[in-house]
Amino acid sequence: MRLIAASLALLMALAAPALAASYGTPKALLEHIYGQYAKGESEEEQDIYSLSLQQLFAADRQRASESEDAMSALDFDPFVLGQEVELGKVEIADPVVENGVTTVAVHFQNVGNDYTSVFSMVEEDGGWKIDDIAWPDGGRLSELLASDPMLN
Repeated sequence: MRLIAASLALLMALAAPALAASYGTPKALLEHIYGQYAKGESEEEQDIYSLSLQQLFAADRQRASESEDAMSALDFDPFVLGQEVELGKVEIADPVVENGVTTVAVHFQNVGNDYTSVFSMVEEDGGWKIDDIAWPDGGRLSELLASDPMLN
């Protein structure tokens, strides 16, 4: 019994770094994400998204897996607005709360172009999560994930 308990404790200790981080502020989460890009890494953790956005990602993956011709609605990186990453200057504004909705604007350069995305944030599971992203062209991540690219 002690061997099992010790094995479980060791397994938990080794897995701890891989467990989801909790971000105490919306800005801290976005600093983490864009910091990953600055180090040449992309952000693929699902735990940074709200439950509702995770469900939209899951529905999109399900649609994409249903046939050989199906594809994901998301064919670019939603944080850098492209498939290529040559991230330049990134400025993360302070959160704004209006009508109970917390948003954070992020201005950045990627592949020589300037963009500003606005992140809607929610507090879930003891930390801040991304609930949606509004892009400069008027599109939103939630709307894109909810659409069927085969019908567009």
